Amino acid sequence: MKKILIAVLALLAAGVMMIAIPLSGRFAVIQYKRRVEMDALAAEGEDGWLRAERGGVVTLLEGDNIRRVTRLITPIELTRAYSQRQAQEEIRLTYSSGDTLRLLSDAAREDRVLIEFTSGGQDALFALEGRHVLEALEEAVSPEGFSGANTVVEGE
Repeated sequence: MKKILIAVLALLAAGVMMIAIPLSGRFAVIQYKRRVEMDALAAEGEDGWLRAERGGVVTLLEGDNIRRVTRLITPIELTRAYSQRQAQEEIRLTYSSGDTLRLLSDAAREDRVLIEFTSGGQDALFALEGRHVLEALEEAVSPEGFSGANTVVEGE
């Protein structure tokens, strides 16, 4: 009887884990998207800002460039990632709320971007594949911007 009870409990625990792990990953993605969208709204406000660092150049993003960056880093295809492996930092975004995004290019996969999100002392890692996201982000955070110039703070 004990052996059957142990087997049933083990199967029950495995079933719960098979449901809980994917749900927790999806929940993290939803929370990330909500937080970034709120940060973007605040950045577009009167006292808000979005600061981008790329290759030694620091810019403050303006209007449509903030919206473009937000659309690029909050797509439907975003998934939770669990390791960085061989990633190299390309762009760092800092919101007026203090939240930070590090956009990393993945050396293992050519068109994959890892997004390390830090908010309130908690870190989360997400992956985004395809769509040439990094190139579009580099254009949006450049001094020329995607749809209007950004303010250069340091460099260039």
